[in-house]
Amino acid sequence: MRCQIQPRPTRKNLLGKISAVVLCIVVVVILRRSSSAGDGILLLLLQDQQQQQQQQQQGREVSTAVVKTRKGGVEYGLDGGDGSRMDVVRDDLPPGSVHAIVRGLIDSRAEGGTTVPTYACPCCGWQGARFASAGGTPNRRCPNCKSYERHRRACALLGAGVPRDGKGNDGWLTSPYQASGIPFRLAHFGPQGQMERVLNAVPNVDQVGLDYFVRGYRYSEHTMHADVTDIRLPTDFADGVLIFHVLEHVPDIERAFAELKRITKGWMMLEVPCYENPDGRHRDCRGDMTDRQRTICAGQWDHVWFYDCRAFPDSLREGGLDCYEVDDGDFGDYEPLLPSCNCHKRPPFQAPLFVCTADE
Repeated sequence: MRCQIQPRPTRKNLLGKISAVVLCIVVVVILRRSSSAGDGILLLLLQDQQQQQQQQQQGREVSTAVVKTRKGGVEYGLDGGDGSRMDVVRDDLPPGSVHAIVRGLIDSRAEGGTTVPTYACPCCGWQGARFASAGGTPNRRCPNCKSYERHRRACALLGAGVPRDGKGNDGWLTSPYQASGIPFRLAHFGPQGQMERVLNAVPNVDQVGLDYFVRGYRYSEHTMHADVTDIRLPTDFADGVLIFHVLEHVPDIERAFAELKRITKGWMMLEVPCYENPDGRHRDCRGDMTDRQRTICAGQWDHVWFYDCRAFPDSLREGGLDCYEVDDGDFGDYEPLLPSCNCHKRPPFQAPLFVCTADE
């Protein structure tokens, strides 16, 4: 390999010419010393550069770390979207699991009654006079852990509820292989930070966080890149799936349902923001629109569906899912405390929460 440096008429760029010569020499030396790799080194450098550019465009730093689960050190060996092998379970676990936090609130109410303030968060245990405002709407967001209604309702259900099918009588996160010491594997799409932490603190749960990495959103450093229409997970990977406020972003909803069915061998807990549209149908906002036009059509610049609450159960059935809508009786001992988490059903913020399995 030869490097040719063309002479320049002025001495102004002498330093630049010297740098170019040095760079050429370095590349030649590397290639000659790596005869087994050959031009592959340059290819890897180009690929790495392209990956960094893609990740920077997505607003995410590139990570090449191999992260293991905290239970058994198992490596899933999956593509994190940037060529890295990733998992999500961290070592700096919080002191309280979702079960401990929810049980603490239940016991506090039972023992003290009037000592419990008006509102309490089942995701972090915060208690106070009211939740913070969000998006111009009062009493929505936990001032401590930033959870919204959908997160608090899921934390309360996972912490105290029991599935209707009778399976997992010890709760939602009971491993079907508990006798063998194999943990419950949970795939969590779009995980909220505190909810991810309190689920990671459950001793028998391995949680895999997944998201698409869109600019403007925040992600855990352990969250793995995933496209819900092409999920890089094995068939029957998850004992349980959580997916809240994700499917309104997905143009090909049928393919998303098919992929979710494929990876799920247990239950799926699902919610989308929905409304009562005048015609009782979903509004399709997938066309070529500006951000402003899509906000008018779907309520948010990155939503492509404006779902109708009454029609969504039909969409689930058409997607091959057998679902029921969660009601107050599904929350077990936490039911009397539901008003305190401000997570009763009230579209669009507290839309129907569905529990689904693949339709046999």
